[in-house]
Amino acid sequence: MITTQFFHAITPFAAGGQPWQIYKLKKDGLTLAESTNVVIQDFIAYQIALVFLGLCAITSNYIFHIFPSDSLLKKLVTIGFIINTVVVIVLFIVSFSKKWNKKIIDGGINLLHKLKIVKNKEEKLKKSEKFIHNFHTSALILFKDKFNMIRIIALNFIALIGQYLIPFVLMMGLGIYVNPLIVIITSAYVMLIGSMVPIPGGTGGLEFSFLAFFKNFITDPKLSIIMIVWRLVTYYFGIIVGGLTLNFNKEAK
Repeated sequence: MITTQFFHAITPFAAGGQPWQIYKLKKDGLTLAESTNVVIQDFIAYQIALVFLGLCAITSNYIFHIFPSDSLLKKLVTIGFIINTVVVIVLFIVSFSKKWNKKIIDGGINLLHKLKIVKNKEEKLKKSEKFIHNFHTSALILFKDKFNMIRIIALNFIALIGQYLIPFVLMMGLGIYVNPLIVIITSAYVMLIGSMVPIPGGTGGLEFSFLAFFKNFITDPKLSIIMIVWRLVTYYFGIIVGGLTLNFNKEAK
């Protein structure tokens, strides 16, 4: 949904999109546990595709030496890859470990009770136990259908490839040709760095990494133009269209 892109864009680490998706799915008739599970499994599929593409990019650069050695960029890419891999592992733990989920949720309820924010502690603990059970059950159901999960990962993989080829289209529009495989690898490097920047839209990190990596293939002022248009297409367009859609939906109601 396009409104999800709006909440992804305006929150640090794109963290606002998932709660919005859960809210919308719950309004459409799913239980809280089911909607949370659907969103988490979709996010797992996206992260797996992102990490796999990042791994392919790192391996390709190691073999073919596409980029000149730069200690800072190498460290940033490595950190970005590790962070995204850890996110995948944590999401799997959240999906399948009832014990871990219970400790976290119960600990949160107890803390909020001590802070006088939650009053009916026992009632909340009972509700959380039911939620954890339903969440765990629906996670097992979703992951039993392995073909469907592979299909979702493949769709996310294709979507990311399409996103990574946007700079290629912009370059062709300005009469610049760079091998599309090189563009995909470079874009994967850019996203690994940008995904760890704790600012809405990865602002600053994405622009820096885009210019730092693509300057190896484009040296004239056209690179800045490509970067600006790329950010308009991949970031600001989502904010504008998502914000307008959200506003029109409210007015319609």
